[in-house]
Amino acid sequence: MTILTLGLRHGLLKFTFAFMFAAFECKAAAVAQGVVRDPMGDVPGAKITLTPQTEGHNMRATVTNESGAFSFQRVPPGEYEIIVRMRGFWQESVSHVRVPDGGLVLLEPIRLRIIGGCEWGQPQPFTKRFLSRIKRTFSKVDYSKVSLCQ
Repeated sequence: MTILTLGLRHGLLKFTFAFMFAAFECKAAAVAQGVVRDPMGDVPGAKITLTPQTEGHNMRATVTNESGAFSFQRVPPGEYEIIVRMRGFWQESVSHVRVPDGGLVLLEPIRLRIIGGCEWGQPQPFTKRFLSRIKRTFSKVDYSKVSLCQ
């Protein structure tokens, strides 16, 4: 074999490997964005967890900004569950979030419910344990008309 033939083969081999790696990189990562709200508006500081439902991806976490928005960058394609946690609120989750190859995934607003409070404008009764503590302190209030939504 001549040096020219070896050089040509070497160049062809490099091109083949580069093409193979490019083919594996075709699955483009996406961006997943959403917002967290409560009955009063946006919820800053809520912890958001992006948990993969398929093997091979890592769990990710972030926190909502001052306007309740969050974003996950470079999310590999697959199916995910989003879990939202915030002190004073019930934990909320969104299952079966499908992330396609590349692009932008805009999620519906995630609405948090206040623990022992109101659920989107509907008054919720206090728990008996909480009422008994209040009654010991304030004995002459009609608690059947008390609501945290006011």
